Amino acid sequence: MKHKKLSPVEAIIYEKYGDKGLHVYAVCDGKKTGNEIIKETGVTQILMAEILDFMDQQGIIKLEYHPGSSGPS
Repeated sequence: MKHKKLSPVEAIIYEKYGDKGLHVYAVCDGKKTGNEIIKETGVTQILMAEILDFMDQQGIIKLEYHPGSSGPS
């Protein structure tokens, strides 16, 4: 897949996870649940969690856990 010039944040994600990581990053809007991200991107739950944890550790996103939810949002 050919990319436009990646931002510094996108380059960090792409280096670690490639196109799948960029797709997960692109659909993260602070409102979608983990299940919604999985449906939109087609990644596995394990990979989605790994990518989100990585982005959280890098300070790219901030994960919030809500009681009774099915994972991070």
